[in-house]
Amino acid sequence: MKRHKNILLGIVTLSLVILAGIALYDKWSDYRLAREAETALAEMERNKPPRFVVTIPSANRDNQNGADSLVVTVDNHGRIRLNADDAGTIDDLGQLQAKLARVFKERTEQHRYRPGFENTTDIPEDERIDRTVFVKTPRELKYGMVVKVIDAVKGTGADPVGLQVAELAAN
Repeated sequence: MKRHKNILLGIVTLSLVILAGIALYDKWSDYRLAREAETALAEMERNKPPRFVVTIPSANRDNQNGADSLVVTVDNHGRIRLNADDAGTIDDLGQLQAKLARVFKERTEQHRYRPGFENTTDIPEDERIDRTVFVKTPRELKYGMVVKVIDAVKGTGADPVGLQVAELAAN
């Protein structure tokens, strides 16, 4: 009988040790998963896109600039146009950037200022040059592609950059 008690006590003790091990493993797994989630969130935070400042143009904005307006249009196939001219593709933004840089250089040389800044002298001339660009994309275009185009446009010195999401005719 004493021997049975010892065996039973051994089995109960071993069961408790196994249960404690399982509980510790569960806690360790939860801790590990929580650390992985924190790492993933930190990585997402580091890689989030830069802040976009949104300004709403006045109703007469397009009429004021007319020929001076710069509109980058991306079609459903990833082709890019700067106003009426071909300007490359989403996969090769160099042509677009070169064209925008050339336009901004010409505007600087010709002292073509933003509307309302022609006679302002308290702002440096470089900041008065009209570098407004509107990016027009189809609604179906992936967010990452839109950001890629906007980053390329901003990289040329465009400021501000407006975004217009539209239904574009299939080309």
